[in-house]
Amino acid sequence: MHQTLRIFILVCLMSWGLLASAADVDLRLSSREAYVGAPIVLQLDIVNAESYQPPTLPQIDGLQIRSVGAPSQSSQITIINGRRSERRSISLQYEITPNRAGTYELPPLTLDVDGKRIETESITFVATKSDTGDLLFVEVEGKKKKVYVGEPLELTLKIWLKPFRDRENRIRLDEEQMWRTLARGTSWGSFSDRMQELAENNQRPGGHEVLRDDGEGNQGSYFLYEINATIYPNHPGTIDADDVQVVVEYPTTLDRRRSSFGRLSQMFDDDLFGSTFGDELVITATRPIVAGAQVDATQVLPIPMVGRPPDYRGAVGKYEIFTQARPTSVKAGDPITLDIGINGSGPMQLVQSPPLAELKQVTDDFKVSNQPLAGYVRNHTKLFTTTIRPRREGITEIPPIPLSFFNPETQSFETVLSEPIPITVTQSDSLSLDSIVSTNESSSNFEPASDDAPTNGTDSATSSTAEPNFRNNDSLTVLQNQTRQSATNWWLPWLVVPAFLWLVVFVLRYWHELAEWISSFGSAHKRCITKIRSATSRDEILDAIRVFLGKENSSLSDAIGGLRMRGQYPLAAEVETYVALLQRNGIIEPTGEQLQNWKENACELVNRVDAVLRSRGHRVAGRSTVSSTKRMTASVGMLCAVSWASHSIASDSYVDLTVEQQQAILQEASTAYATAMNISDEQPAEAKEGFATAATKYQLLVDAGIRNSDLYLNLGNAYLQSGELGRAIAHYEKAKLYSPDDSKIDSHLRYAATKVYDGSSQLEEMDNNVIVMLVAIIDRWAQPRLIIATMLVSSTLFWLIAILRTLGYRFAFLRIAIVPLVPFAISVALIFVLPSNRAQHSLGIVVVDEITLRGGDGEAFAPLATIQRAQGRRVEVVANRGGWVKIRTTDNQIGWTEDRSLIQVNT
Repeated sequence: MHQTLRIFILVCLMSWGLLASAADVDLRLSSREAYVGAPIVLQLDIVNAESYQPPTLPQIDGLQIRSVGAPSQSSQITIINGRRSERRSISLQYEITPNRAGTYELPPLTLDVDGKRIETESITFVATKSDTGDLLFVEVEGKKKKVYVGEPLELTLKIWLKPFRDRENRIRLDEEQMWRTLARGTSWGSFSDRMQELAENNQRPGGHEVLRDDGEGNQGSYFLYEINATIYPNHPGTIDADDVQVVVEYPTTLDRRRSSFGRLSQMFDDDLFGSTFGDELVITATRPIVAGAQVDATQVLPIPMVGRPPDYRGAVGKYEIFTQARPTSVKAGDPITLDIGINGSGPMQLVQSPPLAELKQVTDDFKVSNQPLAGYVRNHTKLFTTTIRPRREGITEIPPIPLSFFNPETQSFETVLSEPIPITVTQSDSLSLDSIVSTNESSSNFEPASDDAPTNGTDSATSSTAEPNFRNNDSLTVLQNQTRQSATNWWLPWLVVPAFLWLVVFVLRYWHELAEWISSFGSAHKRCITKIRSATSRDEILDAIRVFLGKENSSLSDAIGGLRMRGQYPLAAEVETYVALLQRNGIIEPTGEQLQNWKENACELVNRVDAVLRSRGHRVAGRSTVSSTKRMTASVGMLCAVSWASHSIASDSYVDLTVEQQQAILQEASTAYATAMNISDEQPAEAKEGFATAATKYQLLVDAGIRNSDLYLNLGNAYLQSGELGRAIAHYEKAKLYSPDDSKIDSHLRYAATKVYDGSSQLEEMDNNVIVMLVAIIDRWAQPRLIIATMLVSSTLFWLIAILRTLGYRFAFLRIAIVPLVPFAISVALIFVLPSNRAQHSLGIVVVDEITLRGGDGEAFAPLATIQRAQGRRVEVVANRGGWVKIRTTDNQIGWTEDRSLIQVNT
């Protein structure tokens, strides 16, 4: 019986403990009565929960509800009569701002706590509109009485705000102080963009004092703030400003408080800052006032239907259109990039491109896309870009493109035309599926053929320009990944091994001297204190503080600004105040006890700055106080890592496709390619569009991470026959990376190379043909293997001599070391400068018709050269930066161009 009673009591106690620690939810509102435009806080407390999911915020008409900051956590432990209890709480806060007066009910919130769904109770509160009285007036004034839909309308938002007067202190707030009383809950409506622009430039609307009727027939003094904006009405009717609501936290009480500059003046025993920044007025109590905007009556008229042209697309205003095309000499079916520019007086963001697919004068001669074009606005001009394909040979021009718009000044529709563009369209190449493959062996790394080179592959049996077989491989083997077989710089690690061995010998022999030398460098803090204590002038003290806070070549203001950038605003203010005190006496230098006091104050200030920065994990300028052993170990380790890293591996972003999706896309690409081949003679424009579709499908497989030589070959064929010569060559080169000995790929590369134009660049700098010829001669006779062997042997001999000298052997080091150093320097120059010795990863293929080489990575840099008809040319990629790439051409021109102008083969 007693045993059963004890078990019962134990179970009750355990149950009570579980109940006591069970999760609970508490929801409360900071106030049940709110003012329109003034936020109240909803707090949700989750108690004793191991896990939770926050609730979904309800959407309530008339209320704005948003989360405020991150959840806060707290815990409380209580021990009563030896019994310990713990309470853990997580608080979520939400800000609720009513937009209009009324009674609101917050529905129950549902949240998941420890795997259970908990629902709170609903809460009701009331929102009232604060009586504005004669304190605030808001109006929106339009510049026109009548506008059409889409016509620009200039509006001015006028805010009259009565200045607050503190009769007790006999103080009136100025216009800047009154502007600051505008609350965050203000809704600017159509004026939001203008207010955002002002905020980004650290500006605000200027106010001036005016007289205005206070609503009761009396003239009163007000601050008037005006904000201008331009809107484009999108529906007929009247202009309204229901989305404009100004909320002001109008002051009711002011109080005087000691400013931070006043406290600093006391700290430095100086009254300069105290007299200027002594007590400051602080608003200690406010009440919210809210005012909606009254709007002038502006009528918005609809665009008339009578006389509307078929190509009209909603443009209102006055416009002009211009076009340009590239290239202007193509084969039937090849793509032509057509740029369309529109500028005018209307809203350029809303302007649409002319409907090319509905213009018979365009579609009769060109294959165009029926999709609407997406343009972008630049310098008050909207630009559109599309691709058109001539349907047949003999077409001589791109016809004028019409643009229709409604002119509100004449209240009629008008149409303007672009200028026609002369073009030349020749017969399209006919590439047979069963063309004979050339049997001549030739390297694919050869210079492009001249402009006279045969392009039809029917010259003679000795020509290497015969057409290859353009039948694509549509079997599932193209979906199997292959391993890249490109060469690497195997010799690079062996080049640095001797240097690393010398470094090890040097460190071991001079370990103590190195440790003593490193330890002589104290921390920036200690060096600063030493420099201050030895200072004999004001400038030396200021210079020590400047170097401690910033860098050797930084100004004092920049050094103090660096503290602010770290978030150390109080420290920056203290340092700035101290500097001002030092500089106040002009050119008079302190002496004796005064100089000593200044130096002591400076040391104390530097000590406090150093303590704060160290406690918050910041570092000041100069060397850190890391031990010499750790520093040497880190240096040697880093040298090892850098020496043995021959290249960096870039991670690819792949499209995730299942096996079934890959097979389906391959089938779609093969079908599109075969269909295009069948109609290439009769319908060249449609055929080349089909080839482009096939290329898009093949590219999807590449984007999915498939690396296969046959897939790249298929993609190159599709690009070649769609007119994208540069992309074709680039993907043929990618195919060679995975099958370098495949003669089929070589034949495709040779054929594509005959299509590349071999012309000279239009240089704007001194001709360097002599240098180019010299480099070409050396490159022809220099053998890469011999150069590498010379470089390795000479490097090994040089570092062996250096090791012997470090170990203490006495001999004329410079005279002996110069013997291997000279061939080493020459071989390094040859291996990294000559085109034939450059690494394969630097190869790039130009994919546009024209590129401009600039002196730097941006359009602001001056152009160095313009290369016309550059499609398909090989270049060396020297460097990448942002959206720009530095390249070297085959005639040794170096410059920067946009990275979209070429494809880097080894990426």
